[in-house]
Amino acid sequence: MSIPADTDRRAPRADAEYREQLSNLQGLLMLSMLMTESGDEDKILHLATTSVPSLGRCHLIGVYLGHGEWRASAAGGDARAALRPQLDALGGTGGAVTIPGEGWSWALPLRALRGEVSYFVVAAAGEPSGSEQFLVRVLAQQTGVALANARLHARERAAGE
Repeated sequence: MSIPADTDRRAPRADAEYREQLSNLQGLLMLSMLMTESGDEDKILHLATTSVPSLGRCHLIGVYLGHGEWRASAAGGDARAALRPQLDALGGTGGAVTIPGEGWSWALPLRALRGEVSYFVVAAAGEPSGSEQFLVRVLAQQTGVALANARLHARERAAGE
């Protein structure tokens, strides 16, 4: 039994895609470790936000920490004001948001144990691939964990003083 010729041509491309995904996951694991070991929210957010472009076609719109507070925002004041009611309506679940001039935009929840609602807002000219969306979701999840960890340590330090 012989392998069809078109299968032979697809295998190297699939192998390259799997190697790239593995490399991206290894990078995310290292980034997660750095963020979790840091007790500095600004450093955590810097590491996370500067990593977005390396994960695919997405770019960062900003990190919404709730109560009108934005960090690392590339969006202007009007865009942030337009996003706030959309984010409030998501109720902590995350989902699609509308940003003028963007073909695809998404608010990814930064989960925390205390119920704080924060979002990692990303956009792209067109819908990213499933693997690109997965990588950005993992980044948002790990950022939320690192921020919650940093806040917990800050509360423990404050209580100890």
